[in-house]
Amino acid sequence: MSKVDKYTERGIAFLEGDGVAKDYEQAFYWLSVAYELGSSKAETILCDMRAKSLGAPFDGDVPETASLDDGPDACGVTTGTQTVAVSNVRADESRPANPNRCIACGEEALVPSEAFAGAKHCSPSRGGCGTNVMIPIVEDGLARGVALQPYREPIPGRRENMYSSLGSLIHMVKYDTRVDDPLKAEMVREIVRRIGECGVIEQLVDKRVIRNLVVVPAPSSKRRKLQPVSLLAELVSEGRFGYEEALKKRSRTESKSRPKGTELAPNDVSCSESVRGKTVLLLDDTYGEGATLRACIRALKDKGAQEIYFLSLCKNIYGGVKGSSADDDDID
Repeated sequence: MSKVDKYTERGIAFLEGDGVAKDYEQAFYWLSVAYELGSSKAETILCDMRAKSLGAPFDGDVPETASLDDGPDACGVTTGTQTVAVSNVRADESRPANPNRCIACGEEALVPSEAFAGAKHCSPSRGGCGTNVMIPIVEDGLARGVALQPYREPIPGRRENMYSSLGSLIHMVKYDTRVDDPLKAEMVREIVRRIGECGVIEQLVDKRVIRNLVVVPAPSSKRRKLQPVSLLAELVSEGRFGYEEALKKRSRTESKSRPKGTELAPNDVSCSESVRGKTVLLLDDTYGEGATLRACIRALKDKGAQEIYFLSLCKNIYGGVKGSSADDDDID
């Protein structure tokens, strides 16, 4: 079997879950490699995956059309990204919204990631911090999803891992009782400012629907005086989009307390009628196994939400949750 056929078949295996766990991001990666080597079969599959937002990246560095000679709508999707200044969180005029700016360090140093298909890497050779950002999240029912950074990152040359910059802020805001609520709120505001500077929402949400977007926070199981996800959603929406606290979680059982691999009970997440016919941007602080996200998608769809986009600050890739005794992480 030739290399191009091998990569094509590997991509199809991940796409269909044939002998391996279904993984759209891996499928897109291997099919992209096969496409670059000249596989027309991989090209056709990639076009279909992009049209369905299955594992597709956000930076346009892989094929977006049925043929390189065709126009931008050959796959039935709009290509390219739109960068718009954020009005509610003022960035310095010298630092306009820029999709190549790192959400972690703020440097304009992003290049395609070698670790995660569709993600970006903040290149130290360009003055960046070295972290991976804009990591795709794929779940049935999502138009598109992304996490801004891993929750933890490996320590080079060691088996341990450590909090990423955003992961550290999330852990502090949610669990560190030494930090008062006004300071925690300022941390959330700083994250929102970076989201604006990096043009994150403009990269994530199709420009056809961005004007009519409604921001919805993921529901929390734990009652806190300061609800960081709700504050995050309010600040992101302020002056730009609608805001609806439409989702409620009935159970107070936190995700870290559920057995690994289990789903939420039916109707554990409820949704109001306020999302009917609307395009939703669902926000959360962390994405782990995806149980809460899937329950939110079901609830939103049941109440008539149209397209659903998902933005998580972090994605759990390198561990540090489920059964950990080192910290009190609450990753859904």
